[in-house]
Amino acid sequence: MPPMTLEEAQEQLELVGHDFYMFRNAETGEINVIYERNHGGYGVIQPRNGNGHTNGKFAEIAHRKPVEALNRNA
Repeated sequence: MPPMTLEEAQEQLELVGHDFYMFRNAETGEINVIYERNHGGYGVIQPRNGNGHTNGKFAEIAHRKPVEALNRNA
């Protein structure tokens, strides 16, 4: 599975027309899942690290709209 950015993963999600898309995050090297939220926007599921926390981007991305959400972190 080639690494990709969140922006690329969002594009792939829209191309395949599914509710979610699994991808290898180019920034972290981890497997993530981007998904469409029921009330708009996108969320990202990331694995927890050793201390039980994610790297903090889930909360930032999950509550914003599509392109705005992903471009803010670029």
